[in-house]
Amino acid sequence: MDRRTFIHHLGAGLAAGAASRFLPGCADSSPSADAGLAADGGASPAAVLADTGPELPARMPASLGRANSKELDINLHVLSGKMPTDILGHGFIISAIPLGDGSPVFNGDGMVYRLDFEDNKLAFRSRLMRTPCYYADQATMGEEAGFRTVAMARVSSILGARNQVNTAFLPMGKRLMATFDAGRPYEIDPVSLELATPMGWNREWTGALPDNLTVINGPFKLIMTSAHPYYDEHTGEVFSVNYGGDLVGGTPFVHVVRWRGDGPVELHTLVSPEGAGLGIRQTAHQFAVTRDYVILMDTAFYAEGEQLFDPEKSKPQSPDCVLYILARRDLKTGGGKVTARKVVLEREAAHFLADYDNPDGKITLHMGHIPATDPSEWLRASDTLVGGGSPRREILGVMGAGMDINTMGRHVIDGESGKVLESLHLTDEDWTWGVALYTHRDFQPGPRMENLYWLCAGQTPETLTQRLWDMYAKYPYRKIPVERMKDIRQPASIVRLDAREMKIADGYRFPAGRAGLSPLFAPKRGAAASNQGYIMMVMVSDDKSNPKSSGDELWIFDAANLAQGPLCRLGHPDFDMTFSLHTAWMPPVQKRDHGYHIPVREDYADRVAKLDPALQKVFEDKVFPHFDRK
Repeated sequence: MDRRTFIHHLGAGLAAGAASRFLPGCADSSPSADAGLAADGGASPAAVLADTGPELPARMPASLGRANSKELDINLHVLSGKMPTDILGHGFIISAIPLGDGSPVFNGDGMVYRLDFEDNKLAFRSRLMRTPCYYADQATMGEEAGFRTVAMARVSSILGARNQVNTAFLPMGKRLMATFDAGRPYEIDPVSLELATPMGWNREWTGALPDNLTVINGPFKLIMTSAHPYYDEHTGEVFSVNYGGDLVGGTPFVHVVRWRGDGPVELHTLVSPEGAGLGIRQTAHQFAVTRDYVILMDTAFYAEGEQLFDPEKSKPQSPDCVLYILARRDLKTGGGKVTARKVVLEREAAHFLADYDNPDGKITLHMGHIPATDPSEWLRASDTLVGGGSPRREILGVMGAGMDINTMGRHVIDGESGKVLESLHLTDEDWTWGVALYTHRDFQPGPRMENLYWLCAGQTPETLTQRLWDMYAKYPYRKIPVERMKDIRQPASIVRLDAREMKIADGYRFPAGRAGLSPLFAPKRGAAASNQGYIMMVMVSDDKSNPKSSGDELWIFDAANLAQGPLCRLGHPDFDMTFSLHTAWMPPVQKRDHGYHIPVREDYADRVAKLDPALQKVFEDKVFPHFDRK
């Protein structure tokens, strides 16, 4: 079915009340009970639908850039519709708490949220990720050694770099880790949400910067890694990456990290077939693991070392997607050098997944390509919009608009030679704007991906800055003429990609003034298909019309029928969300009972000993006591 036929059937199959959801700026307050189209295009059973609230101004919600750090234990209220009763398990969402100073919304202390579905209630719990550097930051605010915000980071020339643990999760059977691109992953207790231990000792990870660099130094060394480590449930191994060296002109290095859930962390140093060292030019935000291979990607999220000295510095990301592929059989116990093959694909990406199976040595990758769409650039007070004027003050720090339409890609690569055997791109002017976060059934990809759910952030002149225009006006793989970009308005949406047919099989556009974030697939009890479940999303808005809602809500959709709209809206006056990020789903959680533990005092002892006595006392009095076991 082509795009126009799909849209035609959507319009024909929906009742008048539900159809209004596909019109930007429209919202229906009394939806029809008709469910619209099922995943196969046929009629689905009637469903009770939620209304979508009052019509709001078509603009970016101010709530995206603000939230408080209050920890909650509440039950969310059903605002409209009916909450499903066949959900089994717990959902996890993570975000940074914005600093409120116009710095990027990604820069802030991590907050983990858990959703518990029990007895027809949705319980909601949130906890701050209080790492050792969190307590050091709190104890030194306003002092010479204190941390300061610099672009995407929070750093101190005396204490080092913050690990804010605010980006993503890694379930490991009954265990759970929270992650960050610039710090070690931390295991957390799934029940209490308290930090349990970092993955690996400080000494087991290589710092991204030399220890003698004066702009950032101290106990908290900058460790560049991936916010998306991989847990192989078949082997019990965790894989990640550790890289750096070239942020400030040093010698680059890339290590593949392997850890078996206990014991030492292994570092495997990547080299080219000729034996030369390799480097990551931008970041390694995500990488993938299959049965036989590990795939690293130089992701389109540019960690610009120059911003340590000039926070206003901006450089365009690479328009190409660089991959490094290595065979798992080449990883030796204890670490060492390992050969990687370099592969280059057209159009950059920040998120991708791989089928676990490799029939005939073929690797199948599923990518959200983000051409000329730069997630490392945020709205600044110094910016000018392409249409004139300045960005609204309350949305400073939010990611800027893209400078071209995005695509969804599927690529097949020979794992041994690195040869690209197939490369497909799906571009749709009705949907693929701002391809961002994803979800799917089960946390890690199965043998062969079937359905992927992509959040598409849309496009608006409200966040299109002259700085981004100048950086990407001459983008080499451009699809949309640059002059058209300044007038394009497309609502955000959630779509289901049929990964086998490479087509958008289902989708829903969010009402104006509401920003959907953090898609999460929740399986139905007793159902096994990859579209049998629910898609849950944080829906951020400035709507204050309902006394039971802060304007920030949780919406639940039928994963087999997004087009019909939400089944349920839930909220609470204290449910205060911001630009939330990745998610995870776990079956009924259990209190952490694993014995692996890195003692904080011992972990930092040699580095704290280099500080002056007054700062050593800060650690003794204000940091270490929070981690001493009773």
